[in-house]
Amino acid sequence: MSKKISLPLIAAALILSFALIYISKQQTGLVLPPIFPPNSTTTEPIVVDPIVSDSKSLPLLGDPNAPVLVEVYSDYQCAMCYRFYLESIKQLISEYVNTGKVKLQYREFAFGGDPSILAAEAARCADDQDKFLEYHEQIFTSRKNQVADLFTSESLKKMAGSLGLNQATFDNCLDTNKYKNIVLSELALGEQKKINGTPTTYINGKPFVNENGEELGAVPYEMLKAQIDIALK
Repeated sequence: MSKKISLPLIAAALILSFALIYISKQQTGLVLPPIFPPNSTTTEPIVVDPIVSDSKSLPLLGDPNAPVLVEVYSDYQCAMCYRFYLESIKQLISEYVNTGKVKLQYREFAFGGDPSILAAEAARCADDQDKFLEYHEQIFTSRKNQVADLFTSESLKKMAGSLGLNQATFDNCLDTNKYKNIVLSELALGEQKKINGTPTTYINGKPFVNENGEELGAVPYEMLKAQIDIALK
């Protein structure tokens, strides 16, 4: 079974403090308390107009007419999220997305604070130049390799340059926070949908759960594959 690390709410000046951690029995990853604005002492969750966030505007990988939709709620600072991508989702892309059976959509659930939000913005800026997947993978690979100061504007810009993106266009996108409102909207909508940790996977609109109805986190590829094969029948 996979496990998720739960992060109880610290309602103080920081958004989503990574303080008290516990491990639940069935899930691996990060579990989220209610969402609060960065650098705010309010106990009121962020309220964002859901119209701002449209799933059609999210990067969609694969044939839009594929019969199965896999959605992954993810945070770039989540260790289990990069493991899930590198160990399961990459194979899913190769065997199901690239063959027209599955369409894949990553949903930003950037509850790790400003660094997570900035990384999610950067990935969308890369998508403007049709490089979402390459950039997404580069962030996770760098995360795995423990690259220092990864979640800074400077590092995220350098990453774009290394992938051959138009540097001026990317930098302007990130500097102007072109996608910040959408990223925050996704975060608030995820909470409304009762997403409580990352990674969380939905298959055709239904959460990936175990036999007890508990949502699973970074599952092995074979478990993910088995559920997709059921959805394809």
